[in-house]
Amino acid sequence: MNRLPSLAAIVAAVGFGALNLVDFQLGRMMAPADAGVDAAAYAAAGVILALALAAAWMAVRQRRRAGVIVVAAILAVSFLPRAVDAVHRDSEARADRAEGAAMEASLLAGLKAGQADVAARIAAKRPYGAEEALDLLNLIEGADLSWRGFPDHTPEAFALLDAALAGSVLDPNVRSAAGVPLFLGFYDVRIKPTAPRLVEKRDWEIEKRVVAHGADLTDPAAAELAANLARREKPGPGRFLALE
Repeated sequence: MNRLPSLAAIVAAVGFGALNLVDFQLGRMMAPADAGVDAAAYAAAGVILALALAAAWMAVRQRRRAGVIVVAAILAVSFLPRAVDAVHRDSEARADRAEGAAMEASLLAGLKAGQADVAARIAAKRPYGAEEALDLLNLIEGADLSWRGFPDHTPEAFALLDAALAGSVLDPNVRSAAGVPLFLGFYDVRIKPTAPRLVEKRDWEIEKRVVAHGADLTDPAAAELAANLARREKPGPGRFLALE
């Protein structure tokens, strides 16, 4: 093998390696910054340059076998950032999955404890205070974990809500220390900011179920809610609906 084919092979390997690195970096432009992956890309570029110089020297010296090894190394090193990125992505996916599993475990424990608490309160005729009632609504509101790739536990959560309402231990009109009734406290935080243009379906369903069990809509502060309840529901994007 003379020098010209050897040099051509080196140029081709370096060109491929450079294009591979550029393609990888362009593909990550919209991805979150990752210092480890960026460092691997810069290191790969430096190693490729060093190997290219070494390969050129070997080609001139006609050290063919060593030159072939170096050319192969150039090609391999160009894939190093992709390998590092794959490892990082896998690690993040595992951490995300573990976090989601912990969230589901906490939710299921909360629903189970809520079921026992509601049953005990019904038996003792001991209704929820305002803060406790709002905590219960927040637990129910967070029952859908499908956004994390886990099951939607809304049916179990709504069953808990219905049991508390039917058992008269969740009073829509119980007032907070600030004098805000439960049904308006939930509405003001979860629905009012984007209503009527955009309302999350689950939040609206919770509000309607609570209101249906005796909420005082004659309260002047409930005028906007009463008006929105009279509107027609129209499907919106994803988990949202509009009130017209």
